Amino acid sequence: MTRTSRRSSIQRNWRVCIFLERLIDSLAEGVFEIDQFTARMKRTKARIAEIDTKIGSQAAEEGRRAHLRSMMSRLAGLSTHLQSQFNDADWSTKREIIRALVQRIEIGPTIIAVVLRLPTDTSSRFWSRLW
Repeated sequence: MTRTSRRSSIQRNWRVCIFLERLIDSLAEGVFEIDQFTARMKRTKARIAEIDTKIGSQAAEEGRRAHLRSMMSRLAGLSTHLQSQFNDADWSTKREIIRALVQRIEIGPTIIAVVLRLPTDTSSRFWSRLW
């Protein structure tokens, strides 16, 4: 979640809370009947819950994006490091590098997919084996 979107979500939540306080004050002053108050209170609580859910999902999405950026950065670093070594390596070394990077190859009727091994831990034995 970007700082701007988080700020706007918090501001919306804050405005809804202020509205809720005004609603309670209006009930106390006799502006609303209890039935009107109850209906408005339910709608306001539903909006608060919706905004809280949106804030949580945006934070989770930002976490996934940060993880993806980290993985892409590490993969680019690995690619840069291995490029020169891979070009000069013999067949058995190339084969071992490919076996270390590829988890499996899926062959379908129209598509062939290569599934890579990408550990999330930077201190993994996997990375130390390749470096």
